[in-house]
Amino acid sequence: MEASHSRGEAEEGGERIAAAFRRHAEELYRFCLRLTGSPARADEALGEIFLQACARQDEIDFGSGPLRPWLYGVARNVLHNQRREEQRQRATALRLRDLQRRVAEDAGEEYARRQATQTLLCSLDALPEAQRQVVVLCVLDDRSYEAAANDLNVPVGTVRSRLYRARLNLALAVRAADGA
Repeated sequence: MEASHSRGEAEEGGERIAAAFRRHAEELYRFCLRLTGSPARADEALGEIFLQACARQDEIDFGSGPLRPWLYGVARNVLHNQRREEQRQRATALRLRDLQRRVAEDAGEEYARRQATQTLLCSLDALPEAQRQVVVLCVLDDRSYEAAANDLNVPVGTVRSRLYRARLNLALAVRAADGA
């Protein structure tokens, strides 16, 4: 009997999340759009907000008051995490550019390094998101496989295989650019 009671509560929670989506999605999207300036980022944030609401519905006390403030709190956290990720990506790109300037010995070498760095940055952007995350954490941020696995909530073997595939993809992209 408890299983059907729990299932009923889960269904009721899901219905309440769906109702909250219908009621608040448009205003949350506008909120996210104003803060990000990007329709794509706002869509991504809105999806993450309701994904978290679904995942955490058993933590929500639907009877204690309106869900709207809780959703806005999740939205602020999601947007904050998006900004941090964007800042981390910009910082990584700047570090790569600074490294390129420090290492260059002459104008010809500088030009070749700039092209290689640009190719590498474009290739890094073209990687699947899961592979790019592992490259950023393990290679650019110099994290251990275990730390990256913990941050991404995946097994260490998954981090290793994603990094292996990412390195292969990056090497192929660089070779293709050298041949072009």
